[in-house]
Amino acid sequence: MSRIFLIRHGETDGNAARIVQRPEIPLSPRGESQAEALALRLARAVATAERLQRATGAPVSFDPLLQERNFGDVRGTAYDDLGFYTRDTDFHRFPFVEPVDPAGPSR
Repeated sequence: MSRIFLIRHGETDGNAARIVQRPEIPLSPRGESQAEALALRLARAVATAERLQRATGAPVSFDPLLQERNFGDVRGTAYDDLGFYTRDTDFHRFPFVEPVDPAGPSR
């Protein structure tokens, strides 16, 4: 059986206030607790992956395309003030949203 974990960051004060946030916003105390709980749970998965890599030579990698979305000009704006939902399927068409850079996160 395979498991794939897609993990986002823990809660920030911006998340809690429903604000499109900037990437430099740190985790809130609740987010730090969430991250710690997840880290403890996933430590076994990392140890397993490392052992499998040593035994089989199978690569363990991280995909740079899986990164925080960059909402460009709307960062720092409350969701209620946007007039649209940032998870709409055509949201990527808005000109102020920066494209994902395959080389790594954009800032």
